[in-house]
Amino acid sequence: MVRLLYVALTRAEDHLVVSLHHKASSSPTGAQLIWEAIDTESPSYQVLDSSYQDLATPKVGLTDLTPPAADSDEALAARSAKEAWKRERIEKIDAARHTPIVAATAVAGLRPEASEPFDDRLDSGGESLSTPARRGRAGTAIGRAVHAVLEVIDLKTRRGLSQLCQDQAAVEHVIDSAAEIEDLVISILDSPSIAEAIDSMGYWREVFVGSMLSEDSGIEGYIDLLYRTESGLVIVDYKTDKTRSDADIAERMEKYRYQGAAYSTAAQRATGEEVADVVFIFASPNGAIEHSVRDLKELEKEIPALLSRAGSPA
Repeated sequence: MVRLLYVALTRAEDHLVVSLHHKASSSPTGAQLIWEAIDTESPSYQVLDSSYQDLATPKVGLTDLTPPAADSDEALAARSAKEAWKRERIEKIDAARHTPIVAATAVAGLRPEASEPFDDRLDSGGESLSTPARRGRAGTAIGRAVHAVLEVIDLKTRRGLSQLCQDQAAVEHVIDSAAEIEDLVISILDSPSIAEAIDSMGYWREVFVGSMLSEDSGIEGYIDLLYRTESGLVIVDYKTDKTRSDADIAERMEKYRYQGAAYSTAAQRATGEEVADVVFIFASPNGAIEHSVRDLKELEKEIPALLSRAGSPA
């Protein structure tokens, strides 16, 4: 209750007007808490009565509120406009129910040449998994743990890293993999993009982004790391795939690049800012490998057409 009140009361930019009413209660109400905290001797405190006019609005006479005659042209026009608004509202709601919202991670599976939906969930041995993500995002237990640690760890000081890895290993029921999780996290933290983010004009983690690309298609997803540079925004996505060679990574990037272009398209539409680069960091105990999405701007042009396939009959 106190935290909620704090958020509500601190939204005021100029002055705060509070109307208080409460009855005696065994548990304090918001009104009680505010009343008990008020310093009535403070010069900033003032009781308002019905004559208070500092927030005055133009006085409206009763005659101004008289509705037009039911059969007047004005009344007929008003009813017609209201009915048109209702029809438009119903149409938009109905359209929204049928609008395909595609996850950025699924865009690659919409390509005409894709034989099956793209699933980027792999276990540490490189085998595909179908385990649903308990944290609301796709990934394996180890991958989820790595992402969870990177979401909260201080990127610069890395304070409490080992404990965080152990905690997340326990959450994901892979306690014996705590050391592996820590190695993967460290490899990502040591990557050039993380260093650039730390020294950037600002960075954000686990950023939800969504955008309607047209009236009949939309896209959404979570960006692992977003930071701002003088050249524009940079999107970073962490991957915990167990890749065995540069060829493995190159093969994965052919699909991941569509995910990156989808993130970029949605982020630019949502923020109005240019995305300068999309980087995928492949974690590895031997050191992370970074790959930028090639031909990003050309690829972005393909995204709307791919999304339109999601709403097309098979």
